[in-house]
Formats: sequence, C-alpha cells, structure tokens
Amino acid sequence: MASIQYTNTFADILSFSAYTYSRSPVMLALYSLLFGFACISSYTAVPASAALGIRLLTTAIMVLLFMLAFFIFFSVIVLLSLISKANKTFLTQHTITLADTGLIEETEFNRTEQRWPGIPRLVRTRRYIYAYISQYAAHVIPRRAFSDAASWESFYEELQSRVRRNA
Repeated sequence: MASIQYTNTFADILSFSAYTYSRSPVMLALYSLLFGFACISSYTAVPASAALGIRLLTTAIMVLLFMLAFFIFFSVIVLLSLISKANKTFLTQHTITLADTGLIEETEFNRTEQRWPGIPRLVRTRRYIYAYISQYAAHVIPRRAFSDAASWESFYEELQSRVRRNA
C-alpha cells in the first residue's frame, strides 16, 4: 500500500485549472468561435481600398490583441473565482493512499475513498499527477511530494496499473 503526504498550494489550483480548461472541448470551441469572430470583424474593419498585405497584417495584429485581451480577462475571472475561503479544504495537507479497493484521500476535513473504476483518467505532467474523478475535478498530486524521481515514477506506475486493472 503506497502512501504520500503533501500540502496543496494556490499555484497547484492554478496549474490544474490551466491544464484542464485549456484542453476542455467546450473551451476549445469557444476559443475557435472567438478567433473566427475576431478574424472576420478585424478584416472587415480595415478599408477595402487598403492593399491586401496591409489588410492581412492589420487583421493579424487586431486578432492578436483581441485574443490577448480575452486571455487576460478569462485569467482574471478564473483567479477571482479561485480566491475563496471554500478552498481551505484543498489548500491543506493531504495523505493519499493507494489501497486495494481504491485511492484514499485524507485531510483534516475529510476522508474519501475513490474506488478504482471511479477514476476515468490519469494525467502526468512534468510537475503533477492528476487523478480525475470527473471531467473538471481531480486529485492534484504535486511532484514535490516525492523525495526523488524514482519515487515519483514508482507511485505513478502503481497508480496507473491499479486504474487500468480495474477500469
């Protein structure tokens, strides 16, 4: 039975949100629609008498500025939504145990067991393991919880093996 302890930080919430929402089909569709709208709006805003190169360059700059403004706006909204006392149950010490029946998480606020078939997806980045329990919720396990790369690798392989075996 493998077990680790760590404390999540605000940076962990941000990293998880950035990873998850940037890959969400809904968000990707929204980005695509906004990009298309910005392209059409910007291109038609440039006088038709301007040379094609000028129209395209102006459109590219306007679209870039529009998308940058949207990204900044969306980031501020996400940041503001994450600043909440309700996150105290996440921003605390966690103990994760890989038991025969499932992944057990314990904090000072809760003890939960996610049975292996209830983990539909695992993701490992350079700094995190995300054990998803729904489309937008996961156990966020930081690499800093492990003493060395071998421990990180061993834990992930054990977790992956148990999730696959019980899928």
